[in-house]
Amino acid sequence: MPGSRQGTRLTRCLRCLRQHYRTEFARIEARCKSRKGTNGVATRFSAPANLSFAAMVAVNFGLVSWAQRLSMKIRMLRASMAIRTLFALCLFAATFNHARAILQHGVLWDYGYGSKIALTSQIYWALLTILDPLAAVLLFVKPRTGIWLTVAIIVSDVIHNTYYVATNDQWLAPFYLAQVAFLVIVLGLAPVAARAAASRPQAPV
Repeated sequence: MPGSRQGTRLTRCLRCLRQHYRTEFARIEARCKSRKGTNGVATRFSAPANLSFAAMVAVNFGLVSWAQRLSMKIRMLRASMAIRTLFALCLFAATFNHARAILQHGVLWDYGYGSKIALTSQIYWALLTILDPLAAVLLFVKPRTGIWLTVAIIVSDVIHNTYYVATNDQWLAPFYLAQVAFLVIVLGLAPVAARAAASRPQAPV
């Protein structure tokens, strides 16, 4: 995978730079020891040489710091993609269920609650047939928008359905347990996915 290859190259780069630092500092230490005078005090390098070496070290450490941040961002982006893919699969599964219900029972089906169901609830469930796939697509087109739309959908869905679950004593109904489980997953992983989606690897300037 591209992210894996990039991570491998960055790791090799960091190892090479660390080895370079160790070699360079060992060389300087050896030169200092070899230039010690009779009084045991090491002679100083020239100012231009000191400045040149300091600049080289600063640039190299800057590159290492950037490489580490880039590697972390790549890992975060991969995690975000995995999380958003999980969300999208669940949303498409919900879309399939709502679409099947509409095809079999009509747009404003009462989902077996009969006269207990409110018209607004029927409209809400019908709208989920549109909102669920929209959020799934936005998870990849506009990740942050898709993530927070997913949060809004599942939070409102569980709150809405809890009323009917409580009224009909359906606390252990499979559909409700699945929705609550998805709610917990979304609330736990959405902030992680959103932070990663907001970051983009950039080259140093």
